[in-house]
Amino acid sequence: VNYYPKQHFSFQKFFPDYSENSISGSAVREICQDHDGNIWIGTEDAGISKLNPVTKKLIRFQPTGSPTSIANSNIHGLIVVGNHLWIGTFEHGLDVMDIETGKVIKHYRSGAGPNDLKSNFIVSLMQTREGDIYVGTSNGLFKYNAAGDNFQPANAFDGSGFISCLMQDNEGTIWIGTHGRGVFYFNKQSQQSGHFENEPHNKNGLTTNVVNALYQDSYNHIWIATEGGGLCRLNRNKKDFTRFTTHEGLASNFIFKVIEDQQQTLWISTSKGLVSMPVKGGRTTVYTKANGLLNDQFNYNSGYKDANGNLYFGSVRGMIVFNPTSFYQSKFVPPLYITGFQVNNKELAINPDKQGLKNTILFADKITLPYDQSSVSLDFAALGFTSPERTEYSYKMDGADNDWTVIQSNRRVYYTNLKPGTYTFK
Repeated sequence: VNYYPKQHFSFQKFFPDYSENSISGSAVREICQDHDGNIWIGTEDAGISKLNPVTKKLIRFQPTGSPTSIANSNIHGLIVVGNHLWIGTFEHGLDVMDIETGKVIKHYRSGAGPNDLKSNFIVSLMQTREGDIYVGTSNGLFKYNAAGDNFQPANAFDGSGFISCLMQDNEGTIWIGTHGRGVFYFNKQSQQSGHFENEPHNKNGLTTNVVNALYQDSYNHIWIATEGGGLCRLNRNKKDFTRFTTHEGLASNFIFKVIEDQQQTLWISTSKGLVSMPVKGGRTTVYTKANGLLNDQFNYNSGYKDANGNLYFGSVRGMIVFNPTSFYQSKFVPPLYITGFQVNNKELAINPDKQGLKNTILFADKITLPYDQSSVSLDFAALGFTSPERTEYSYKMDGADNDWTVIQSNRRVYYTNLKPGTYTFK
């Protein structure tokens, strides 16, 4: 007999299974959508895949050595600009592809000139609402100059550095995340600019200077995902932060991406699973491989939300897609049974004619033991087959325990040298 329990949540999975219609690589880094609705997936190990979300058909793009192919298979920045796809690579410069033909039509490499990029490692890309294109590299931030078809250093950004992520907020302010120098911001209209970095003795400051992602929620909060410092929310005074770490329910303090769904819930990818957390605060929920994820290790700054509310997150094993509105809260309470009873580490045998276990433990409601059999252990299990690894138990032995004990993976409890008396296990 085969039994398939209905899941409370559904994750579509895309990973390289070496079939004709699978994505090209495992380490999914970049995700964006073109004007025809196609999803472009950039990987760090096997180039780019184009996914038609309706037909699920995939087209792969990998370097061939031809001038019209992508320059490298390690993709970092990826944005759609009109009918073109801008492609950042690891140490192989910047490509521009014609989306219709799938051919690379321009390639930019670093150089010594004043209007050249200063690094071939293109880490992040962003187009503002005004149409400006910013290129974050391992050696500074640059702005594309369409008139001269070249680049200039972003004047408002102070110096060089590894530009890990870029974001424009609803006021037009450009936010710049770095690896090592914290967060910078500037606004061309108001001429305001600033810089946040870690201050070791400031408990309300940025937790670390290594920033992986930036996000603005529907309440205009700025969220900063950090490497090992959890999640930081910039307070409205724009002077200090509220910190969210494993102490507040996150699965890990290594945060890779933050996206808000259509129900005002943040989805936070980490090194140990995916976390949902209401924007206004409340209970966090952690999803792991036991809940249907490909794996628990997500990838840097890898996530996207489309117009239908579908969320995409990249991991080191592929990409998941889901819509939180399809999740439902199960009211099913699985039946609970005691499945084993041991005395002095040996299973108690059934003996109807003597003291002890007179019937199978599944149906026994009372056991009488002599005084010299005072060390016992009990096994128990809940008969729920949807993500059984995630089932939690609370137990208490009246007469021995003062409080309830919560456990998850271990389903055997021990009591040693119990004094003569009557005990009730719950």
